[in-house]
Amino acid sequence: MGERAELKRRLGWTTVDEVGKFYDHKGSDTWYYYAYGPGHSSTAKTSAKNEAASLCCGRTIYGDIAVIRSGPADSNSYPEEFTKAELVRILGFYRTEDTHDVFQQREKSRMSKKLEINLNGVPHTGMAL
Repeated sequence: MGERAELKRRLGWTTVDEVGKFYDHKGSDTWYYYAYGPGHSSTAKTSAKNEAASLCCGRTIYGDIAVIRSGPADSNSYPEEFTKAELVRILGFYRTEDTHDVFQQREKSRMSKKLEINLNGVPHTGMAL
């Protein structure tokens, strides 16, 4: 909610919609990027397709977006700032990787660590059986 309020204030948007979420190109599974837009559901027919956002988020996105690095409430191990160059590297990554597969793999890894189990059926090392 805080992110949305700040976007409204900083960008002058009256409404803010989450339009997507994607992970980085480095293999991180503890944080991700949120993509927000100014009420995108109502602008889909009047704005141009955002090719970069669509590539990263794995669905068609229209118009301008704001990208915020964020993570689950229990995650505080991510840098707050990032550069345009980093976003360009992420775009390059998603040109060759399937967005949905990457997201599913990272979410599975994140949940496995959180629950202290291997979701493939093998206990993590160091766990009592």
